[in-house]
Amino acid sequence: DSEAELRGNRKIAAPYRGAVVLVNFDTDQRKPWFIKALRADGQPLMFGYEVNDIHGHNIGVVGQGSQLFIRTNEVPPSVNVAIDKQQGLSCTITFGKEIDESRNYICQ
Repeated sequence: DSEAELRGNRKIAAPYRGAVVLVNFDTDQRKPWFIKALRADGQPLMFGYEVNDIHGHNIGVVGQGSQLFIRTNEVPPSVNVAIDKQQGLSCTITFGKEIDESRNYICQ
C-alpha cells in the first residue's frame, strides 16, 4: 500500500553468516491528507504547529507553505491547530463530507 508510513527505520538483529533476517516494522495505515490552510487574517500558519482531531488526539502537523499533513481513517468534521499551547490558543478548520486538497481552507 503506497499510503502506508513506516513508524521506525531501525531494528537490531544478529544474523548468522549468510542468513536472511525477516524484520517487521510498525506502519501507519491511515489515509494521508495534504491540506492548504491560512489564518483568518490571510497569514500562513507557522511550520511545526500541531494538528489535533476533535478529541484532542494529534493527527498531524503544519508543514512548509502553510500546508497541513494529517493522517486519519475518515474525513474529520474539523481539526484544531495549536497556535500557542502555553496560552491555549488554537484555530479550527471545518470540513464538509470530504476534503478538497486543491482548496485553501481558513483556520478560524
